[in-house]
Amino acid sequence: MSVELKPEYARMLNNTKNITLGIAIISTIQAVLSTISIVGLFSLQQKKEVLANASATALVQNTIMTTTIMAVICVAFTIMLFLSYGKLRKGIIIPPLVYYLYVAFTILGVILSMINAGMNLISLILPAVLLALSVSCILNLRRMR
Repeated sequence: MSVELKPEYARMLNNTKNITLGIAIISTIQAVLSTISIVGLFSLQQKKEVLANASATALVQNTIMTTTIMAVICVAFTIMLFLSYGKLRKGIIIPPLVYYLYVAFTILGVILSMINAGMNLISLILPAVLLALSVSCILNLRRMR
């Protein structure tokens, strides 16, 4: 669904396109780091000290499961964001659903991180930036519709 773009919306579209590319790259980095973590956790699981302790084994298995889920979700968002970027690059105004889902995923990740690791203000900087950028994309796309 290609829409004729008004000249005053060209800058908004360009900003949204660039922000989408940035978020997609960050999501790619998150997916790669999650995959590296999974490999490290599998190697940790094979150590004798971990195998001897049932609670440590359960903790490592739980961490492997949650990290795998997060990696799959990051890969899914990476694909969706790169597809959105491709459409925006062609000048097609997309619905902001991907950004709403990304905002929900980021908020859920922050909440789960605070539950598991406690309150750490430094770890909230990147999610806050990603939320602000996503909200900016949502507002730009809603104005252009």
